[in-house]
Amino acid sequence: MESKLKSKNIFGFKAIKPAAIMLSLISLLWLALSETRTSYIGIIFLPFSFLIVSIIFKVDKNIRGLGSLIIYIAYLLRFTVFPLMIFLGNYRFDIALNLIEPYFNTACIIMIIEMVAVFILLSYLGSKLKNKYHNLRVYSDNTVNTIDGIFKSKFLKAAILLFIAYNFLMYFLYPELLTQYWQIIFLKGDSLKHLNDLNALVATIPGFLYYPFKLSTELLRYLISIFLVVKINKNTKTIARNWILTGIVAICSFSLLSSEQINSIIIVFGIFYYMLIKYNRYDKIIVSGAIFVFIFIAVFVIGRIANISDFQSLGRVVENYFNGPLNTALAIHMKKTYNVGLSNIVEDVLNAIPIIGRKTGSVSLNDIFGAHYDYAGAILPMAGYGYYYFGYFGCWLPAALVVLTANIFDKLYFRTKKPEYKIIMTICVIHVAISVFMYNLCIYFATWIYTFAPLLFLYVIDNRGVKRYGSYSHRVVLKKYETK
Repeated sequence: MESKLKSKNIFGFKAIKPAAIMLSLISLLWLALSETRTSYIGIIFLPFSFLIVSIIFKVDKNIRGLGSLIIYIAYLLRFTVFPLMIFLGNYRFDIALNLIEPYFNTACIIMIIEMVAVFILLSYLGSKLKNKYHNLRVYSDNTVNTIDGIFKSKFLKAAILLFIAYNFLMYFLYPELLTQYWQIIFLKGDSLKHLNDLNALVATIPGFLYYPFKLSTELLRYLISIFLVVKINKNTKTIARNWILTGIVAICSFSLLSSEQINSIIIVFGIFYYMLIKYNRYDKIIVSGAIFVFIFIAVFVIGRIANISDFQSLGRVVENYFNGPLNTALAIHMKKTYNVGLSNIVEDVLNAIPIIGRKTGSVSLNDIFGAHYDYAGAILPMAGYGYYYFGYFGCWLPAALVVLTANIFDKLYFRTKKPEYKIIMTICVIHVAISVFMYNLCIYFATWIYTFAPLLFLYVIDNRGVKRYGSYSHRVVLKKYETK
């Protein structure tokens, strides 16, 4: 019975390892036969190293939650498909290539060191995570109604009302904020002008008013959608209706954009994962539909938002958004020419804290990176960040921190019995896991302030007393399964 309770039985899970090996081989052969320049030979070793890791790594045993699954897929893409796209785009970059060319192969080595360390950590955590957390994912729905009847998510609802009230107050004081902060994706105009107009407006709002607004309004984006989805799916007898209404909520959540555009995508994935687990007997239909939706969103984003028209522009976007080797090489160049020292990590943390960062004048390493090269919107890759502070043998430390944090949120997901908090923990897991994919440690710190800390605060308050009662309920359910 135990094997039927594990996530590996979700449709498509068993194809992950063969797909990883196939993509690694295709990318490796393509690059090995095409790239002959010594300065860029390191790009061949990215798919080669992932091929070795994908053969050794035990997917069934060591992918124990959504966080580890996302991290696995992130490295799969970063080391196979994306290097191929960067090569096909002829290494298009926003900085002169002769500046980073001497460091490109070193950047690939650093990325490989980080990846190997991450998979060693995933293997260790996978072997230590107890099977009971897998069981909780599946059978928690058997106890959730009983527990939810005793422990209400009253603080979550109170937070929603409080945030709504504060947002209405801010819109009353600054009417332009409603239209300047939000956009509808299908009516999207000039993004740069919209951002400049928003920054001009924000400059006129005191920080002690604006930052609580930003925090509360981004949390509302999650909480309102979560509340509606859970409410819709309370009655499992009206499945077709539930899916239609949930789809409407997801589309509305995706369509509403702020300056934190990634949040619109994360909430959709959070809703999808909740529905996949809740209606796991329909996993073939759900996963197939999700693949179709993902392709549609990818094409939509490429065509409408990223303005990608050829392989060069595609390679540039992949490099800039997904922690590629060119930006990592630029981080190595900056370390050679502008080294601020390990103590600047304190400034990275302070800069992420609203008001305090401004008062102290703290400048993050990411800001220094962009200013040093006059590189607007640049993101210092996670591996480059680690190398800048800790060198070769510590370049993996930021990514390891991300893996450990994702593991914590996975455990909290398995432990909570309330559907609202299952989606909340899913959102936290997604947010932190994609850090190895498209964030760095500076953004990771900021996400703690604006997302993780307030949501964890609500989780702790609303789940007081649930653990002991829930543990009893789960023992009863486990006993039920064991006697079958």
